[in-house]
Amino acid sequence: MLPSTRIKMAFWSLTIGGIKLRFPDVRNLTTEEVERRRTRDNIILLDVRPEVEYAVSHIPGAFRVDPELKNWEELRQTVPEIGKYQQLICYCSVGYRSSALASRLQRQRKEDEEGVEEIFNMEGSLFKWANEGRSMIDGRGDATTRAHPYSALWGKLLNFRLRKWDLEDT
Repeated sequence: MLPSTRIKMAFWSLTIGGIKLRFPDVRNLTTEEVERRRTRDNIILLDVRPEVEYAVSHIPGAFRVDPELKNWEELRQTVPEIGKYQQLICYCSVGYRSSALASRLQRQRKEDEEGVEEIFNMEGSLFKWANEGRSMIDGRGDATTRAHPYSALWGKLLNFRLRKWDLEDT
């Protein structure tokens, strides 16, 4: 194994481990499990990134919500049909922003909350999803393989050939 590959694997391990330590109340699903649930379960995917990142690529069918979304009321205003879904799966670039939202929503969830029964974070989020070559679309609805790298540092977790800073970047 190349040293750069080992370094990237260690960076991923530290990143995911750190997110789990910061948000111990959040349940995580692998990208494989999310892909499986997309085809059979009553789920909603929430993309917890700013518009510029979402426009470059997102998982088909995902709803974009602001990373600073505070509560269920704001979520219902953004996604009025949220009550129709049993499972809510959040993702962002690597999992920090989506775990933060999942944690906030989980803490505020009432026992009689209509619809949503389970809240998850997608471990590794969109970077892992993209690195695995899973289906994504851009803001125009066209298929894409590239993702917004968030920053020069965090973008190192995204394969170099998959990085795209804006919708017009070629």
